[in-house]
Amino acid sequence: MIYKLMIIAALLIFIAALIGIYVDYLKDQQSGEDKKEIIKNDDKNTEKILDVLNENDADTKKRLNALEKAVQNFGKESFNFKKETGFTLDQLKEFSKRIIKESKSHLDKGNAFFILNQYEKAIEEYSEAIIENPYSSLAFFNRANATFHKLLSIKSSSDINNTFYLFNEDFDTKELNDETFKEIILDYKKAFEIDSSLSNVHNNIGVIYNLLGKSEMAISSFEKAISMNNNDSEYYSNLGAVYSDFALSSGNSNYYKKALKNFKTAIKIKDSFSLYPYNIGIVYTRTKEHTKSIKYFNKAIELNPTFYKPYVARGRSYFYLGNYKETINDFGSISDFDRILDIDRYRGELLLLRGSSFFEVKKYPEAIDDLTKCIEFGYGGVAPYEIRGNVFLHLTKYKEAIEDYTKVISREKNNTYVYRTRGVCFAKLGEFEKSIEDFNEAIKINGTVSESYSNRGLSYYHLKNYEKAVIDFRKALSLNPNDKLASHYMKILTNKPQGI
Repeated sequence: MIYKLMIIAALLIFIAALIGIYVDYLKDQQSGEDKKEIIKNDDKNTEKILDVLNENDADTKKRLNALEKAVQNFGKESFNFKKETGFTLDQLKEFSKRIIKESKSHLDKGNAFFILNQYEKAIEEYSEAIIENPYSSLAFFNRANATFHKLLSIKSSSDINNTFYLFNEDFDTKELNDETFKEIILDYKKAFEIDSSLSNVHNNIGVIYNLLGKSEMAISSFEKAISMNNNDSEYYSNLGAVYSDFALSSGNSNYYKKALKNFKTAIKIKDSFSLYPYNIGIVYTRTKEHTKSIKYFNKAIELNPTFYKPYVARGRSYFYLGNYKETINDFGSISDFDRILDIDRYRGELLLLRGSSFFEVKKYPEAIDDLTKCIEFGYGGVAPYEIRGNVFLHLTKYKEAIEDYTKVISREKNNTYVYRTRGVCFAKLGEFEKSIEDFNEAIKINGTVSESYSNRGLSYYHLKNYEKAVIDFRKALSLNPNDKLASHYMKILTNKPQGI
């Protein structure tokens, strides 16, 4: 009897366990259905906006998809709104204003605020979307993008969107650190955790690592992006940019070869984007192959005549090749040159190069104007003072030249050229004792320059110290037999009667 009761009890326990397992199964099924319902939430919100906007459903869906695509790719160098979405940025902005007023979808409203550059509000909407749907990869990805743009306070351009432009040209990275981007990277990683097909996550994280100066981590991220999608020119371009920057900072020129390889791959994928040949031109500028760099800057300008950076870079290359007129022409080809001068990154360099070019082609008033503005902007250290001093010297404004040269010497004690040239100015003003002091300093720094001796000899000559003058002229001719100044005055002194 007892044995039978034990068997019955065991059967009851087994049945109870089966019932428990089934109940758990039903709960899991319900949980899965709940998850599916949450994931479908964005589709329901899309349906809501269709009704609210009261437009043709297909057209509205097309616009919403275009808006989502724009936000997903916002900041990609090669992204062209009209070509990629079918709508211009202005059209998407107008549509976004309607979404903000009428949509009940937090994700769509977030996208709308994003396109309107209202990043704080976009972040708020994406956060609400995440609360409603914690499995929305788009909400996490787009919130990361919005936070990134808010952080750097960058606005887009309808023709060339350089938000994620590398070479660190457009960003002040001095105050950026790991903590700055912590939340952004977490959002990108969460998006990838939900949807592992988002190769753009690795691309954008790579951009952040590059801004932080973590070149190796940036390279790794871009390589991951390429391994997931080897047909996106953007990824190759970004990888090339990091290699180029790494070559510059490390002094290892082998990385320039890797940079060129990736830039050229980007061009093979997309040969219509002007930034890619521009990037190659930058590499050749850095390797001082200016003839090659000009070839690629020409291509960039051909693809997009309104893109000002190739004009700046080509003008720089012409300058280093000594083609000063071409430098002036290139800077003059920038239709909004005055606006470019408002950009801290470029204005000082442009003014210094153009001012120097004006000096070389003997347009002295224009040179003084540019160099003076360059000094006002605080760019170039002593260089603009030295060049402006040279301009004043050629204009026989010796006092002004002396003032500029003195400022150079106050910062560069070993500049033999400036000591010698200031000495010439003192001599022109008849202050021969001061000129000799400067020539002495020039010779002390570098005693192998004939001009320092010949000019000091000339000052001694005017002071009628002919013995010292002869010594200096002979020394100058021993260093340079073609020193015309020394040769001329040696003839005079040789033929000069003794005692006179």
